[in-house]
Amino acid sequence: MSCNLTRVFIKTVDAVFKTFSDFIVSGDVVLPASGYNTVTGQTTGTETVYPIAEIIFIDYELSKIDGQIIRKLDKNALFRVSEITPAVTDEMLLRVDSVDWDIINIEKYPSDVLYNIQVRRP
Repeated sequence: MSCNLTRVFIKTVDAVFKTFSDFIVSGDVVLPASGYNTVTGQTTGTETVYPIAEIIFIDYELSKIDGQIIRKLDKNALFRVSEITPAVTDEMLLRVDSVDWDIINIEKYPSDVLYNIQVRRP
């Protein structure tokens, strides 16, 4: 009898999302336009948007806020790695309710099933 740990982690993450259903929002991971026109001062090109159906979007526990690494208004965003094809980087943004958040810190666990992302308003 073999045990597929990734499948166990996926089922555990699914249970977490059911438990925190009151905190689930949808949003987008956005790769901003990369060009810049020095004459107009405007960005050029188009942004790339990756929709995320379920994001657990919560405040940090007070005990984790240190004012340096984690600030008072930072948020914690959790979503399944399977929801997005490219790897999430800190060059991307998280857009929730038409508000853009800078991606500050990115972790993937367990077994690369769940993104745990620290975001901050620019």
